[in-house]
Amino acid sequence: MTEKNTSSEDYISFAGLQLFFVHTLRFFFQCLHQVGAIFRKGYLSLTFGVILGALAGWQYYSFAGKNYKVSMLVEYNTLDKVAYMNIIDQLNLLVRSGSKEQLAQQLQLSPVLADRVNSLGTQNLLGQTLDKDATESRFFRIVAGLRSPSGADSIGEALINYINGLPYLKKEMDEQGRIWHERLDYLQGEMVKIDSLKKEYFDPASLYRQSNSLDSLKTEINNYLIHRDKALAKITAFRPTENPQSVTMTKSITAWTALGFVAAFIIVTLRELKKKINVI
Repeated sequence: MTEKNTSSEDYISFAGLQLFFVHTLRFFFQCLHQVGAIFRKGYLSLTFGVILGALAGWQYYSFAGKNYKVSMLVEYNTLDKVAYMNIIDQLNLLVRSGSKEQLAQQLQLSPVLADRVNSLGTQNLLGQTLDKDATESRFFRIVAGLRSPSGADSIGEALINYINGLPYLKKEMDEQGRIWHERLDYLQGEMVKIDSLKKEYFDPASLYRQSNSLDSLKTEINNYLIHRDKALAKITAFRPTENPQSVTMTKSITAWTALGFVAAFIIVTLRELKKKINVI
């Protein structure tokens, strides 16, 4: 490149770069000065935020620090898995909102047991949410977080009884039971007819085969009525882990203390900015 073809844009403007660094440093020190002013003027608010955060962390650990994860395998016999997911989610809303008394009333549990529930949920056998489960399996898991493993069986039984006692599910199962009982009555009538015909035939082999077939259907229906007469059947009880999956007291207090400090710092900063704007 010749000297004639070289323009002023091909050279780096060191003066402009120097000015940029000067403004950056000035802005940095202004921010430090502002932060120092916030600490000087708002140290009481910051201290209060730290103390309040530490107390909140200790309170959180006391009430929800320990969490025993439990899981129960169940099988549904009517509707679909998403319907049961929604039922459990509604109960979990009571847990999250702190309505433990209402939870105890709905599940017919003692307030002590209801207070031990930290969370309720559902998942398929692969650990996925039921609304994303595309399999045709009628099995899924009810999962819960408990403050104590004691009473897990009673809580699981209460959940199953509550779901099976819901009016629309009970009505659905009663209707299915009525249909199966009608089929059973029909089969029993056919078997009585076959038994009466056996006496009139010298070689009733075909009648015996038909009788065995009807007997097998009768056994299958009886098994269905015995083992699948509820909307939700429990396969395994809640199985708690030996050790709780919980945050330690130190982590809980540290996290909440930091949160309290940040919240107080933001409040003090906004207050100082408002004062400057009013002065202007």
